[in-house]
Amino acid sequence: MSSLPDEQYGRIMRAINEYALYGKTPGSFDGVELIVWKIIFPQLKLSRSKVNGKAGRPKKIKSKSNQNQTEIKSKSNRNQTEIKSKSNQGAETADNQQIVNENEKQLKNNQRNNIENNDAERKPPFSPLEETPPVPPKEGYPPIIPQESTRTTSCAIAAFESWLKVECPYIYGHYTLLSDAELAKLKEKYSSDDIANTCAQIENRKDLRKNYTNLYRTLLNWLKRNANDSVRTNSNASAEQRAQDAADIMARLAATNQPVV
Repeated sequence: MSSLPDEQYGRIMRAINEYALYGKTPGSFDGVELIVWKIIFPQLKLSRSKVNGKAGRPKKIKSKSNQNQTEIKSKSNRNQTEIKSKSNQGAETADNQQIVNENEKQLKNNQRNNIENNDAERKPPFSPLEETPPVPPKEGYPPIIPQESTRTTSCAIAAFESWLKVECPYIYGHYTLLSDAELAKLKEKYSSDDIANTCAQIENRKDLRKNYTNLYRTLLNWLKRNANDSVRTNSNASAEQRAQDAADIMARLAATNQPVV
């Protein structure tokens, strides 16, 4: 085309522009112009068909985009619905659990109050360690679950545990109870009344009874302490009695006018 005269070059360029931009075909060519146009036209037609095809693609892309957005929005709505449903279920579960916890707490408080109210009325029997029939529980007293044990017990141990169950429920429910050998060791040094009274002291000391778990060790320590206190009291009483006796002797000697040696 660059070798053509300007007039022919201009007509061919105008035909190319008209067809490429607006799809208009030239009126007529002849000679060299017709040969050049036949060479160029197939490529122009192919290029224009490609341009028209690309121009139509955005509609398909737009349609897919709308469909994707619709699917994403639908999934988002379903996810939000599921999350909201799970949140409501979790809230209901938390409320139910809170009600259960409050009921259990109230039940424990009622049992504790019943035990504390009956502490003042509890008195040790005359000799709970003798071989006597088990004592039935008091009416209206909260039930105590006995400790599971595989050991064999004598009648004395059975009677002692029955007495603990009624008179000392805290010790019975929370302490490791005596074995036959431990009870025999205690009775070698202390009387049944001393052991029973010491159990009642431990039961009534709410500030101290939670510090112990083994009944034998606790009784042994408390009985030794009570025995030492009793010895000190008797020793002081004996000294006072001796002083009083000496004063009486001096008074009698003075009354009879006998010399004091």
